[in-house]
Amino acid sequence: MLSVKNLTKIYKIKGKDAKQVVALNNVSIDFPETGMVFLLGKSGSGKSTLLNTIGGLDTFNEGEIRIKGKSSKDFKQSDFDAYRNTFIGFIFQEYNILEEFTIGKNLALALELQGKKASPAVVNALLDKVDLSGYYRRKPNQLSGGQKQRVAIARALIKDPEIIMADEPTGALDSNTGRQVMDTLKKLSKEKLVIIVSHDREFAEVYGDRVIELKDGNIISDTTKHEVEANKSASGVSFIDNKIIHIKKGQKLNKEDLVKINQMIIDNTNNQDTIISFDEKPNREIKKTAFITDDGNREVFTNTTKADVDLKQYDPAQFKLIHSKMRVGDAFKMGSSSLKHKPVRLFFTILLSFVAFAMFGLADTMASFDVITSTYESLKNTNTNTLAITGVKYSDSGDKSTTGLSESMLSNLTEKYSNYHFYNVVSSSSGYTSSMSYDLPGFERKTQSSGSYNPYWYCNASGYLPFTDDIINDLHLKDLTGNRPQNDDEVVISNHIFNCLKRSYKAIETFADVKDKTISINNKNMKIVGMIQDDTDVSKYEQNNLDDIKNIQDYMNYSELSTISNYGLLNMCYITQNLYNKLAANNTMSIDYRAYIGDEKPRYLNSISTDSVKNIEEYQDNYGNQCYRINEYGNYETQWYDGVTLPDGYQPMTFEVGAIKYKKNGGVDFANLQDNQIVVGYDSLSSYGLTIEDDSEIQGMLDSGLKFTVTDDDYNVLYQFDVVAISGGNYGGSYGVYVSADQYRKMFAGYSYTVTRMKNAGSDYSLVKDLLTMNINNNGYNIQFSATSQLDSFASMIMGMRQAFLYIGIG
Repeated sequence: MLSVKNLTKIYKIKGKDAKQVVALNNVSIDFPETGMVFLLGKSGSGKSTLLNTIGGLDTFNEGEIRIKGKSSKDFKQSDFDAYRNTFIGFIFQEYNILEEFTIGKNLALALELQGKKASPAVVNALLDKVDLSGYYRRKPNQLSGGQKQRVAIARALIKDPEIIMADEPTGALDSNTGRQVMDTLKKLSKEKLVIIVSHDREFAEVYGDRVIELKDGNIISDTTKHEVEANKSASGVSFIDNKIIHIKKGQKLNKEDLVKINQMIIDNTNNQDTIISFDEKPNREIKKTAFITDDGNREVFTNTTKADVDLKQYDPAQFKLIHSKMRVGDAFKMGSSSLKHKPVRLFFTILLSFVAFAMFGLADTMASFDVITSTYESLKNTNTNTLAITGVKYSDSGDKSTTGLSESMLSNLTEKYSNYHFYNVVSSSSGYTSSMSYDLPGFERKTQSSGSYNPYWYCNASGYLPFTDDIINDLHLKDLTGNRPQNDDEVVISNHIFNCLKRSYKAIETFADVKDKTISINNKNMKIVGMIQDDTDVSKYEQNNLDDIKNIQDYMNYSELSTISNYGLLNMCYITQNLYNKLAANNTMSIDYRAYIGDEKPRYLNSISTDSVKNIEEYQDNYGNQCYRINEYGNYETQWYDGVTLPDGYQPMTFEVGAIKYKKNGGVDFANLQDNQIVVGYDSLSSYGLTIEDDSEIQGMLDSGLKFTVTDDDYNVLYQFDVVAISGGNYGGSYGVYVSADQYRKMFAGYSYTVTRMKNAGSDYSLVKDLLTMNINNNGYNIQFSATSQLDSFASMIMGMRQAFLYIGIG
């Protein structure tokens, strides 16, 4: 269970005669699963240092500790505390009992640190085992030294550790009490590994199963106790080394036994005194001192061999740690308890508290935190070479959310940075989304482990890019396995997507297993023909168990990997230029506009978005018919528009709105709707404040030139339309507005994000600065990389706490 390999600990002594002291010199020990192991040696031999290092209380310079197959080299600093909390119970010479808590609370606290509930019944049951029944509510100052040590033993036992470590547990006790403590630890060693640091060789030889002796940081002796069969007579009397006779209770002696016993008495009394005892108590002590077992055999110490240490094989993947959790109230009580006993400390505590609150006032300087510089430095520190750029939408309250990039925003980038190549990513064909799920039909999924979603094992396809030489070269893609996509139903996946498939599905080992197989990406069936790799580094996440987020580091890793999985090249799919063009033509993003109707005193209608604006376009149905329709998304009704003239060979599609009743100047060429023309739903007018009394009033409004105005949230006019028709009325209600396909694309066309390759430090800083400061029509830019979430959270926290820290400083 526990092994120490090449452990070295060096202390550096400062001063004029500065020198190094080697406390442990390349020490290696394999400990058994159970038993009592003594570490002996004089002061300065390294025995306590060895106990503290393997117990996680002290650091070491070289070597490793292996616990259940897990190496300490894989530990973070916080893992040593968790390792001690999970596997080890400590017993100290000075007891280390918390004086401010009762005996019961001292024991309960050890269990609560593991996140478990410690009921009085559990604590009292353990107190009974160490002969302290009824001591639950007593304070430590009401106990003797032996009782305190038994409390320390109970505290070590309450969390049921697999290893108990004791540093001179009998050093502060009298000999009789010390033996009682050793008897208790000996019982425990039958089921647990007990490691004891001691200077008492007699205790070690009487109670120990193994004795390791150290000197100057080196192991000079390592012996294990073995049982040697005694010479037994026919009746079962044991004759040990011809000096000790062991007769078991109730045993009958024969004549041969009596003759041999008589001869041994004669032989020994010639040279020394002979004591024949029939008193049970002295006999027990004689057996301990002479190492006689209950069977009449003798125990002797011989050099430890591999056969003496039966090491089990453990799977490091099954290694679990329990991180300590202390309640705030208990921590505060521990921290403040000494104040009333130590007035000098109280004075300095008040003084330092005053200084601390004054320091909070200076924390206002945190407002000088520069998001742009921090972002740029983080990009360099994370070795991010490819920028993924998204849009940002700002609400009236100042909150921001990630959006796609409109064509106007993309045009602004390409014009301003003509020396950069921006490649726009399409995530879906039915509107803006940040990521796309995938499915591999015909393969059996592996059982997903419990816990939080882990993007390293269950990733998403983040979008589509065309597979072209320019993109391969500019974005430094490499190691193409398989073929380029030749047809619109073929796709080249990233190396990381393949690894996700391999981890998620059974029977996938190499790319050949999935080549030419059909994969469903965003409900679109595609044939995998190739695999390519970018230079995104995910090696730091490979060993993290992100299925079970236990601490802030796990959460940060999870957040980082989620971001680069949804943006950038890590999970990119590459398709033909033709298919990309088709998807890009229909790719839209949700943008909210303010809508007004009228001229002199415009009335505010409502925000309009992709949900309320429909485009009228040509369409070929499943039977090859040329049709006109309003937007392909929605529930259709069977009502066609009254008065619409279609070209020869075209037939009407079904619509989700009512027929057009009111037409400007008697008609409208619906088949050739101009970009500056709009059709407004009747119910859109009446629901948002425009009262219509009768048909003549509506028709009069149209004929007089009714205007429909679209602005941004700052009331800047973006589009203005002539209302040429109002749908609905006597023919049924109609919501929404309708524009030409070209106009619809101008208003809502966009991409999920765009990617570009960083060039050099000077120009890239300018690019990063502009991206984070430019704002177009209340929309800005953002850079998505592994540290985006942390930077955004930190910047938000800094700004939110700026004013709070000022008041704290004043307080």
